[in-house]
Amino acid sequence: MGKRDLKPMVAEDDPEFARFWNAYPYRVSKKDARHAWTQIGPSLELVDRMLATLAWQAPLWEKQGYGMPYPASWLRAERWTDEAPRAMQPQKAFGTAAELVLKVVNG
Repeated sequence: MGKRDLKPMVAEDDPEFARFWNAYPYRVSKKDARHAWTQIGPSLELVDRMLATLAWQAPLWEKQGYGMPYPASWLRAERWTDEAPRAMQPQKAFGTAAELVLKVVNG
C-alpha cells in the first residue's frame, strides 16, 4: 500500500459524488476523482452548479473537438467556474432599466 492509498477520499457510493460521476462524460481515474472531491467537499448547491456547467461543457467539448479533461483535473481546476461562450448565454430581453428608459424617451 503506497502513500497515495492513505489519502482520504469520498466513499464510492456517496450520493453527491455519484451524481457528478454519472453526469461526467469521460469516466476515468475514479480514484483520483474521489480524492479531488474530498479535497473540495462540495455543498449540494455547488454540486448543482457543477452539473449545470457540465451540461453545456460536455457537448461543447464533443462538438469542437476539445480534449475532455479527466474528472479529477476538472475538479482541481474548478472548471465549474468557467463561463459559457457568449453564444450559449441567455440574452437580455430588455437590457438594463436605464437602457429601457432611454429607449422609451428617445423613441
